[in-house]
Amino acid sequence: RFRALMLAIWVTDFGGAMHAPVLMFFFMELGATEVQIGLMMFMMSLGALFLAPVYGWLVDTKSVFWPIFISITACGLACCWRGVAQEVWELFAAEAIMGL
Repeated sequence: RFRALMLAIWVTDFGGAMHAPVLMFFFMELGATEVQIGLMMFMMSLGALFLAPVYGWLVDTKSVFWPIFISITACGLACCWRGVAQEVWELFAAEAIMGL
């Protein structure tokens, strides 16, 4: 039941590792400064930090399906939005959603 979800997580981790070195150049091409890029990464980590207890509660009380499904969906939508972003604020919003 969870093979497809676990495969999706593996693929996103693999893809994230491949595009991470060039992602900063994409952000700077859209006009983001080094400080703004750091803030974007901080926002993504902050969202994950605050939602970790919520996801842990969901896993303990319901099942592992919903936290994984929500994370994969949010990450997929945010990655697509980040890919078509035209402004720096869109990058901030996509990174915030990616933290979910």
